Amino acid sequence: MEYCKYGNLHDYIVKHGALDESTIRVVMKQMLEALSYLASKHIVHRDIKTANILIADTDLYKLCDFGSCFVIEKSARNTIVGDGSFRGTDVYIAPESGRGFQRGRSDIWSLGCCLYEMITGEIPWKAIRNESKTRESVIYRITRANTRPEVKPETWDALSQELRDLYLQCLNVVCEGESDEG
Repeated sequence: MEYCKYGNLHDYIVKHGALDESTIRVVMKQMLEALSYLASKHIVHRDIKTANILIADTDLYKLCDFGSCFVIEKSARNTIVGDGSFRGTDVYIAPESGRGFQRGRSDIWSLGCCLYEMITGEIPWKAIRNESKTRESVIYRITRANTRPEVKPETWDALSQELRDLYLQCLNVVCEGESDEG
C-alpha cells in the first residue's frame, strides 16, 4: 500500500470541520467508483467510514482496510446474504448489517453516513453513540431506527439539490427482504 501523507478523512474533518461541496463531490465520485469496482467483483467492503478513506493528494482519495470484506457467492448474488455476524463501525453500519446480513447496498448506506459526516462535520448518530453504553446497543438502536441521520435544516437548505438527492439515495431505508437492485 502506498503512503498517504495527508492521513485519513475522519482526522481531517475533526481538525477542519465540514467539507465544502466541491470537495465532497470529488470524494463521493472516487468512493462510488471504488465501490463500483468492488461490486463488479462481488465484494462487500463492510467497513466504509471516513477513517478508511485516505487522502493521497489534493483531490485524490483512496479506500483502505479491506480486512472485513465479504465475497458474495454466485448463488447468492441476488439475495441478502450473511454469516450471522456484523462487521464495521457502529455509527456507519447499515441496518441490515446490524442484523448480520451484508449486500452491496450496505456499503452505499455506510458511504451515505460518510457523506453525512462530510456535510455536517460530525459523526452520524452521535447522540445515539453518546447515550449507549455498548457497541451492540448503538447498532441495535440504529438498526431499529428505520430512518437516516438527520442533517440540521439550515445545513440541508444550503446544499445543492444534487447533493441532497445523493444523500437521500445513499441513505434510503430499505426494509429487510426488499430487492438490492437500484
